[in-house]
Amino acid sequence: MIQQLKLLLIVFASCIVVDSYAQKVVVDGAGRVIIDASAIPNTTMPKARTTDATLYDAGTNTLTNISSELSNEKVFRTFEVLKKDLREPLRPDKLRVNWLAAIEACYNLSDDGGGWRLPTERELNLIKILHYKLIAIQGFEKVNDNFWSATDGWQKKTAYYLSYDRGMSSLSSSGDKVRLMYVRCIRDITP
Repeated sequence: MIQQLKLLLIVFASCIVVDSYAQKVVVDGAGRVIIDASAIPNTTMPKARTTDATLYDAGTNTLTNISSELSNEKVFRTFEVLKKDLREPLRPDKLRVNWLAAIEACYNLSDDGGGWRLPTERELNLIKILHYKLIAIQGFEKVNDNFWSATDGWQKKTAYYLSYDRGMSSLSSSGDKVRLMYVRCIRDITP
């Protein structure tokens, strides 16, 4: 209960801090949905797209590991958000996979030239905060619940995920990496 209250306060504080900055959601000439996070603490160094973590152990805390706390410290300055959740091959069903498979699915996505990755916990939280702007864009599929982030959880066999369940959002560090959850990919936009 105390952990959930702390988590709720963190999300609330994040919303207040993020709301005080001016993030932009734009659609470029190619129809790509882009979040410009240049008004908040960000990085312009392209993020790693893979991890050395496993389903049962955390990865190294380096910038070459997308699941690390170092990778999660800042959002990427400008990133594209895939308009739809990943789907099962040859079926219309949304893809539900474990955490490591989610990282690999984004890494292997070749749409529009590739370069996709799973968002960090902070990037996924920013997507949630800007969700109403995003779903106003034609063709942008509503993000429902239980989406993996790339960030390792506070226990070595867990990872953060974002739940949009019942209209409320909550970050959870109790998501065992073997659980099946949905996937929404992003890709860094570099000048």
